[in-house]
Amino acid sequence: KVAKMKKMLISMFTLACASGNAYAVPITEVGDAGDLMGTAQVLGAGATSVSGSAGTGDVDLFSFGWSGGAFSATVSATGDSQLFLFDGSGLGILADDDSGSGVNAFISTVLVTGDYFLGIDGYNNEPTSASGNIFNNGCCGTELPTGPGAADPLSSWTGGGSAGTYTISFNAATSAVAGSVPEPASLALLGLGLAGLALSRRRNPVKA
Repeated sequence: KVAKMKKMLISMFTLACASGNAYAVPITEVGDAGDLMGTAQVLGAGATSVSGSAGTGDVDLFSFGWSGGAFSATVSATGDSQLFLFDGSGLGILADDDSGSGVNAFISTVLVTGDYFLGIDGYNNEPTSASGNIFNNGCCGTELPTGPGAADPLSSWTGGGSAGTYTISFNAATSAVAGSVPEPASLALLGLGLAGLALSRRRNPVKA
């Protein structure tokens, strides 16, 4: 019995260490997600969708990890939504306006393993860098970063549309963002595993 308990506790410990930011799905925007890299909401591992609200002039930016391969983000929103995908340093990758159903945005591409940012806002609210617009603000469809500010990272937004209440659905679960702090549930599981191992060792001391 002791051996079985030790095995179970070791399994719990391993799960806690591997889980990283194992958030429940779907994810909901916490307060008002920031609009720049330093204030973006971290989705963590296991997120398959995120829901929130972006009013006039509001941009919600989310940070997530991707394990590589096909990536798509589908929006269902009450307003005219736009999506913007950036790499981990804030450089533009892809933007979309109206490629989804109605005036909803949709992005589909292939990503290498790494950290990314995904922004949602309303029509005509555009990302800019120190050198100008990152995208050329074309309507409608998918757009590559070909604006005058494409070579520099995101630094601000300009415009004023509204995406309204929205849900962004991913084609697969996100992975943990590098360097992010584990959520309380993961920390609790880790603590439980460590406590159990300590109790087991106390009841069954190793003989010299």
